[in-house]
Amino acid sequence: MIFLTAVAFFAFGKRFDSLNLSGAPSESQEYISTVRHFFSTFSDILFSLPLHKIFPTRLWKKLVNGQRSLHEQSKKFIDDRLAEIAEDRRVLEAASDEEEAPEKVDFITYLVHSGKMSVEAVSANIMDILSAGVETVCVLSICLISGKRAQLAHRDQFVTMT
Repeated sequence: MIFLTAVAFFAFGKRFDSLNLSGAPSESQEYISTVRHFFSTFSDILFSLPLHKIFPTRLWKKLVNGQRSLHEQSKKFIDDRLAEIAEDRRVLEAASDEEEAPEKVDFITYLVHSGKMSVEAVSANIMDILSAGVETVCVLSICLISGKRAQLAHRDQFVTMT
């Protein structure tokens, strides 16, 4: 889940801690489990008869519920971060003029403070980024599962980067 961690760090300025050896925090683990469940169902539906195009099958409903759950959890992460940003902004505005805003901020903070987008637009953009990250996780995971050589090459590359 290194890809989710990277996307979360880019968007929120904090990690999901999915690579933590002592285990991921419960919210992160729930999100990771939801992603795994969603793509497992997605792969099941890809290789089944396309009856879901005619009427909503049990598998189709499971996929839709998984997508809804993934969206709700992503929205919660975004809303929590937006609330933190709003609180930080209040603290900065109440602080004296001597204190300066940090030079480096995460992407979501940059979008909010730029004032060029509404909070709803920022939320939608970050949701797109998270969705793209989740899709990347799926594609890369499927590629890694497909062969032992791909797994070993990925592991070797990861070990040399750290």
